[in-house]
Amino acid sequence: MANILFPHYLNVSGTIPSDIITLEVTFQDIPSSPSIEFAKVKHNKSAVILYQKDDATPDDLTVFKPLFQTLYGTDGAFKRRNYRASLALNAGGHETISTQILDYIEMESILDDEHSISNHGFNHGGTDIYHEVKNGEIRIWNKMKELGKQVRVRTVVTPTNDEGYIETPFYLGYGHFTSSYGFPYTSRDGNDVPYGNVPISTLNKTKMILARDYLGNSFEYLTEAKGWVDELFSGSTISNPKVRSIFSHDMSDATSVAKYTEFWNYVMNHTDNNDRLLVESQQDFFEYYETVNNTVISSGLTGNKLTITLNQSSISGNNYRRDMSLLISGGTIKSINVINVDGSTFNPFTGLVNIYKINKNVNDPNLDPVPPRITNIIRSTNTLTLNFDRSVSGNTGFEIIGATITGVTGSGNSRIITCSGAVPIGNFFFYRIQNGDIIDSNNATLKLCTYTNYPIT
Repeated sequence: MANILFPHYLNVSGTIPSDIITLEVTFQDIPSSPSIEFAKVKHNKSAVILYQKDDATPDDLTVFKPLFQTLYGTDGAFKRRNYRASLALNAGGHETISTQILDYIEMESILDDEHSISNHGFNHGGTDIYHEVKNGEIRIWNKMKELGKQVRVRTVVTPTNDEGYIETPFYLGYGHFTSSYGFPYTSRDGNDVPYGNVPISTLNKTKMILARDYLGNSFEYLTEAKGWVDELFSGSTISNPKVRSIFSHDMSDATSVAKYTEFWNYVMNHTDNNDRLLVESQQDFFEYYETVNNTVISSGLTGNKLTITLNQSSISGNNYRRDMSLLISGGTIKSINVINVDGSTFNPFTGLVNIYKINKNVNDPNLDPVPPRITNIIRSTNTLTLNFDRSVSGNTGFEIIGATITGVTGSGNSRIITCSGAVPIGNFFFYRIQNGDIIDSNNATLKLCTYTNYPIT
């Protein structure tokens, strides 16, 4: 990036706004034409594995947590960085302590290792996708807040490949989706789902979609999984970094634990790794791009000192981790001084500067606007009456399995769907947010979210 005039921020109180970061870079000599750019991957890595551990089972504490404390690389600037993962969590299943599922206090101890939570549906599937996604998000926030943590989940691991877990979460502000789909890797929402070792440059950085590979119920795909890692390293470069998403369930016996450990040791000690790999959670991966793509760089050079301003005021208030990795060229860095961050590291040989910053005031999801919802559906021979929790406009996007819709009438809080023949009891009703036009009558930005497999009674 070419140098531009360094801006001066005037503040009545004389303090720097919390979203303004100042970085002073002192070179050993006066640089002729220093430049600044964000690394394509956090810590300037050339390959990424996104790993999800599904369903929060007891082995997360006894196997996953201690093993991942031994797995690490560096941040590219001499600081050890343990591997991070996503715990795919069904919020509704974590209400009480159980021998089969972790409670929130146990989850907290795992988050202390800087792993993240992904939304896995309130009940691991259901008809009302808003409930499954948003109510799960709110429950996790509330429970973690009781423990003194702010945990706003912003990524989705769809349960059982269910429909509705792409379009509805993206509408609700989520940034990253992953699941496993068979060829041709098209979701039931109608989205193409990239599979395998995917060039990061091709990903939509605001609505990320990835398919994921399964390590197997008993890690029977260990040989294939090692092949995925081989291909990732051989096909990834600094100029064209690639990412692969993988997941597993619980380790049920000693053999599973041994294979799980073997896989991760293979990853860390791979002959082609050489600290090239970032093993990351979905949320941290997404939020890196959200951060750098919404941070404005300004800079000015005086002698051998380059002063850089990083303005993060345009980043979403839902964002938690605002880390950045910058590549600064033009000379050898002697020292850095960073103001308004939680920490920083630099590598004078590569020009890599890592900035670590946490948003300590993440938006509370309880305060998010609530879209319209269906309160009930009443069948009467060849009609269905839909009742809503408020007045809505629109009349498209409905489907009834086993029946042909001939008309939609009504207004305000209800709609009557008329079919060409009797609506079969036991069949299912659908509404898809991407196909329908139902919105709050008083706020057109509030859309009815997806309903799938709603049973007709």
